Amino acid sequence: MDYWLVSTEIQDDFTKTSIIPAIKTDHSAITLTLNSIDRQPFGPSYWKSNSSRLDDAAYVHLVTPKYHEWLDEFKDDNDKRVLWDLIKYRIRQVSIKYSKERARERRNRLAETEQN
Repeated sequence: MDYWLVSTEIQDDFTKTSIIPAIKTDHSAITLTLNSIDRQPFGPSYWKSNSSRLDDAAYVHLVTPKYHEWLDEFKDDNDKRVLWDLIKYRIRQVSIKYSKERARERRNRLAETEQN
């Protein structure tokens, strides 16, 4: 049984699939060919941290004290991997909100500049 599980969202993007023999294994290799990337619709993607935020003093002053709050919030989690994932999740939430607020402020400043 050699197979790939794919989400229904990308299921129609495959143009070709095949199962071919593989060397030194009892499994077969599976090849999947997708539509060209330029034909893919744009949409929400994975969030990636903007590391330039670390040079933004306001952002650093926002996140730093929250770290200790999060440690206290998740103090009952004994698994350090779970704790780290929870803290990363909180950092992501704060970072996205901060970035959206800054983008809105920039748009407003540009709009004001264009009106003057």
